[in-house]
Amino acid sequence: MPAEDVQIDANYDGGYTVKVNGGKSNVSMAASGARVELTVPNDDPEGKVFRGWEVISGGVTIEDPTSKVTYFTMKNANVEITANLLETHEITIENGKATPESAAKGDTVTITANPPEGKVFKNWVGSDGVVFENVNNKETTFIMPDKPVEIKAEFTDLYKITVNNGRAEPEYALPGWNVKIFAKEPSEGQGFKEWKINSEGITLDDRQTAITFFEMSAKDVEVTANFEKGYKIVVNNGYAVPESYAAEGAKVLIYATPAEGEIFMNWEILGTDVELEGPEESFKSFIMPAGEVEITAIIKKMDLAAVTYNANGGTGKTYFEYTEIGKSYTLLDCKFTPPKNKVFKAWLVGSKEYKPGSKIVISEKNTEAKAIWIDKKEEAKPPVIEKTYQIHVYGGSANKRSAKAGEIITITAKEKDFIRWEGNVTLDDRYDYETTFTMPAKDVEIDAIYRETPHYPHYPEYPIWGWGYEYNKPSTPIVTPTPETKINLQAKLTIGSKILEKTLNGSKTEIKMDIAPFTKDGRTMVPIRYAAEALGFNVEWDLATWTVTLKDKYNTVKISVNTNQIIVNGNVYESDVKPILEKGRTMLPIGNVARALGLKDGVDVIWNEKTQEVIIKREIVVK
Repeated sequence: MPAEDVQIDANYDGGYTVKVNGGKSNVSMAASGARVELTVPNDDPEGKVFRGWEVISGGVTIEDPTSKVTYFTMKNANVEITANLLETHEITIENGKATPESAAKGDTVTITANPPEGKVFKNWVGSDGVVFENVNNKETTFIMPDKPVEIKAEFTDLYKITVNNGRAEPEYALPGWNVKIFAKEPSEGQGFKEWKINSEGITLDDRQTAITFFEMSAKDVEVTANFEKGYKIVVNNGYAVPESYAAEGAKVLIYATPAEGEIFMNWEILGTDVELEGPEESFKSFIMPAGEVEITAIIKKMDLAAVTYNANGGTGKTYFEYTEIGKSYTLLDCKFTPPKNKVFKAWLVGSKEYKPGSKIVISEKNTEAKAIWIDKKEEAKPPVIEKTYQIHVYGGSANKRSAKAGEIITITAKEKDFIRWEGNVTLDDRYDYETTFTMPAKDVEIDAIYRETPHYPHYPEYPIWGWGYEYNKPSTPIVTPTPETKINLQAKLTIGSKILEKTLNGSKTEIKMDIAPFTKDGRTMVPIRYAAEALGFNVEWDLATWTVTLKDKYNTVKISVNTNQIIVNGNVYESDVKPILEKGRTMLPIGNVARALGLKDGVDVIWNEKTQEVIIKREIVVK
């Protein structure tokens, strides 16, 4: 306020009307250029929900059309605006929960099934107008229609496994699942003798071992761990299964456990003499005699050296390997990105240059291999020839058999009984029997999936990099049953981690492995037993032939450690890499695992270079 009287005149410039339906404005008239406030009550009216502002007339622009409090600038016209208050409808859900519990038309609703004990989720059923994002997922979504809805989660019965004097993993299972049973720790003076099968329909991998496996039958199962007088087992530098005592005639498994920087040499029997069996040196078995057994794993400490690879001006993460001092070591390939206008020449170790693949003897604990870069020479560029890629459509047809990257391709299936497309390319609409896709810079495989028709995985008629195979499509495909109840399994393994994450229809569990996946010569090696069991296979080991056998109700896969052959349902395939025995486990590259389990690289087997994770997916169909 100044030190004098004040006079102020309010100037009006031909105002225009402001009409608000379902809300209110701070003025009922305003001049052109005036800023007008819009509001709706903070609490929505009962049975209604605010879903934004709509301009009916006046040509104005609302600053935030989704906010309950917002503004617009008046123009030279009368204005009418409506607050959209949509009616909410109730969501009734059986055997699950919905978020939110009521919703308006167009809202996204998330639903989650709650399986009761002894059951596994099968699918969702909804009232008319409800379309689920994925009807077979335990947790999924749908778009709310303009009416109340009723939804039900349906389940499939699991069969119970009763283990007297022990436990089972899992405690409930579907037919064909691989079940692991454990005998409990015996009471004083007792030891595990053998398993007794109290119900018909199953066969144990080994009745004499305290931990064994079987394939679940289509009914409840009961087994009993029997105990008799026990004799003590002592394993130095390792452990035994069973751990401390076993009855005469039981099979005992022993494992050597060298620490980091140590290597297993051999076994020494100190107590009652026993005959050790098994092809893997650090993992053996023997039949328990009527007396105490003491065995020592002879361990040798290795003198290790670290070979560190230096980018020397290039870019990329420094990497290293451990090797034994005084032994021959093979230098790795260069993984660094060269500096601008440079190319890799060789590694500098000490004062000498070596090409990748050269064998050197490491004499120091810390040895550095430094990248040597040289100027890039300009070379005459060959004429550009646009490559074409093959198109394979199974159960349908394409307008072309081959195409260049970037071309639009149309594929067509039989309209009758068509369900969806599956393949290694992104489709415009995978649920339309006639759809299109943009050709990628790779060969394409697509399956048309029909209702009540078995789905057979197809294999390319060309080599696939990274799998280590070159083969033709088999004449006898791996058999998968007609889809009725689908069980979705997933195994996630991480380089350097002994935790396998298993997912069953969206429900996750962690399995602790005794060996972590690793990389060797650029290949990612994973333990086949853990991966296969997590995906529903039964795994058997034949000591006589050194063969791993993977089985389920429909498939039999044999992998011999002594050869590079994999036999799938009688079809023989050659691999460029033999399996590796590491710490008592059979290790295979990711691609070999995919091939052995009848899966597709890049679709069912996905490698994440950034996180160093591999995800293996498998769908089991149960009749």
